[in-house]
Formats: sequence, C-alpha cells, structure tokens
Amino acid sequence: MTSNQDLAANIEVSGPSLSFPRLLLMTLINIFNYLDRYLVHAVLPLIAAQFMLSHSQEGRVASAFVIGYTIFSPIFGVLGDRLSRPRLMCLGVIIWSIATALSGMAGSLAFLVGARILVGVGEASFGVIAPGYIKDFSSDPISLNKKLSLFYVAIPVGSALGYVLGGVIAQAYSWQAAFFLAACPTVLLALVLLSYPEIKRAPRTASPLREVFSLWRIPVLRYAQLGYVFNTFALTSIAAFVSTYGISLGFELTEINTSFGLILVGTGVLGTILGAHISSKFALRATTPIAGLLQFTSLGSLLAVPLLACAFLVQDKTLFLVCTAGAELLIFASLAPINTVLVLSAPPALVTLAQGMTILLISVFGSLLGPQLVGLLADSTDLATGLQLASIAMLGCSVLWWVAAKRAS
Repeated sequence: MTSNQDLAANIEVSGPSLSFPRLLLMTLINIFNYLDRYLVHAVLPLIAAQFMLSHSQEGRVASAFVIGYTIFSPIFGVLGDRLSRPRLMCLGVIIWSIATALSGMAGSLAFLVGARILVGVGEASFGVIAPGYIKDFSSDPISLNKKLSLFYVAIPVGSALGYVLGGVIAQAYSWQAAFFLAACPTVLLALVLLSYPEIKRAPRTASPLREVFSLWRIPVLRYAQLGYVFNTFALTSIAAFVSTYGISLGFELTEINTSFGLILVGTGVLGTILGAHISSKFALRATTPIAGLLQFTSLGSLLAVPLLACAFLVQDKTLFLVCTAGAELLIFASLAPINTVLVLSAPPALVTLAQGMTILLISVFGSLLGPQLVGLLADSTDLATGLQLASIAMLGCSVLWWVAAKRAS
C-alpha cells in the first residue's frame, strides 16, 4: 500500500511554469478534440437513417473511435515518458484532423467506422500526454486543480459545439459537411505545439510491463481509475443516445441537439469551475489533498444518481431537460478533481503511462461498453430502460471513489 508520504512526494515538481497563453492553446485544442468526438452523436440519427442502423449498430458507430483510442493510449503512455511530448501531441492532432475529414467522405458504414477508429488513434496521443505535461509545470495540488479545471472546460464547450454546430450544419447541408468543417482548424493549432518546452526527465530503464504492474499496485490510483470507468460509462451512454431519446419525447433533431448542447456548455463550464473551487476546499480540510478531492467526487456522483434515474423515467420534455441538466452539472464537477487525483497519485516518472492506463480502462469498459450495453438492452426492452444503466453506473462510481478516499486518508 502506498503511504501518505509517497503520495505527498508525487506533488513536488520543478521546472518553469506553463504560461497562460500556452495553457489556453492546449485548452482550445481540447475543445476541438471533444467537438469532433461528440459531433458523431449529433448527426447519428441522420447516419442511422442513411445506413438503416439498429440501436446496437448506432452504439458501434458512436464508440468506434474508442478502438483506436484504446489500442494506442498505452502505446502513447509508454512513448510519452520517453520521447518529446510536444512532438507526440502535434502528431496526434494532425492524425485525428485527417481522420475527421475522412469521416465526411464515408460512403459506407465500414469506411465510416474505420475513419472513426483512426480519429481515436490521434486523440490518444493528446489525451494521454496533455494532463501529465500540465502537471509537470504545476507547483502544488491546488494550482494543478485550477489549471486542469480550465483544460477540462473544453469537454462541455467542445461537446456542446459538436451537438449544436453538428445539428445545424447537418440540417442545412449534410452530416458529411459537418465533419469537413470540424477538421480544418486543428492542423494549424497542432503546429504551434512544436514550440512548447519540455522538461528534462530521467531515462526509463524498467520494462513498460513492469511499470504497469507497479502502477496497478497503488490502491488510490487503482480505485480512482475504476471509479472513472463507471463515470465514463454513464456519460458516454447518455451522449450516444440523448438525441434519439429526445426525438422519442417529441423533440425535433435540431431542437434536442441545441437544447442538450446548451445544457452541456452551461452545466459543463459552471460545474467544472465550481467543482475545482469547492473540491479545493475539501482538499485543504481533509487529512490529505487527494482524500479531500476524492470525497468531493464521490459525493457529487451519488447526488447525480436520482437525477439520472428521473431523467429517463419522465415523459415531460421540460422535466427531462431539468433532470439532465442537474445530473450533468454534478458529473462535470468531478472532472478537474478526479484528473488531479490521477496525476498526483502516480509516481512522477510514470504519470503519462498512468494516464494511458486510465484511458485504456475507461475506453474499453466505459466508452466502448457503455453504448453497446445500453443499445442491446434498449433493443430487447426500450431506450428508457436501457438508459437506466447510466444511473446504476454513477452509483458504482460513487462507491469506488469513496473507497479510494478512505485509502488516501
């Protein structure tokens, strides 16, 4: 078991600070990251109509990128601890930009799925490396929590833009056009990453497999990662089917995409900022900062459970939006603190590998499995019943993060 002294030692970092403009640019890239990821959810009803897909097949399209994301996350986790991280991030952004354009050229379901897998390959590089890179320029947990709260504001903003712009562009032109327009800006942004500084790190001598086992033996990190799996299961399942479920309640496609997009950006920005602020107070008052952050995320996840359950039981459109907004606010409030926990509870030399492991787990058992299981249950019952799996997943998330908090304290 890792001691409090070991955890505290991981907090100490050295080196120059990451300037605000550079952090802002990384946040902007992350916005396009999630815009592209959620764009496919916004246009999924149109794709389903063109290719005549079942709910389970829709789930496969929605989660196809996870295949590339899953396979290459641990690979970039190993490379990120050994090679230039700015160059690896640049390469990843260029790959996913090209793959997004290819998604718009898809003339068959197989081609589209292949392009989305390639998107996952590119996103794996940036997603794995960026949090640890930011951590290396942060002097303490509270400072890191604030920086990551800005970085992860990109999730609701990018997701909302994906829903809103995807729906509007697809209705005005085509779903293919939405992918073309999303691919253009990120190539230029990627090149700027080449000018970013790198902190000199000790060469890695242990085998990657031995390093993976050493990380898995850290209880706080292990339970934090497993809780994140359940969190991702819920969030991805909701995102994959919210447009389809909204249409079943009587919304038009552009109406539900715009409504959910506004919910995402409003609750996401507010939840991420408030979550970072309140969780920092928990961190200062707890026996250890990591324990305080985990107590906060566990409580927020527990409060989201009844709201999610209600959202997919009611038939009133307004009440559906209100319950969804409340649940999303609580889910987004956990983003910055749980990612702060993940990078602080890993040994400094293995932060990127730990991030790769985390993404591998949440991708396979959260992003990939979530829409699949919800789609399968929906095909055998109905979509409202299938989506109740999201509320069950949030309950599991709360329990696991509470166990992690106990281990950390």
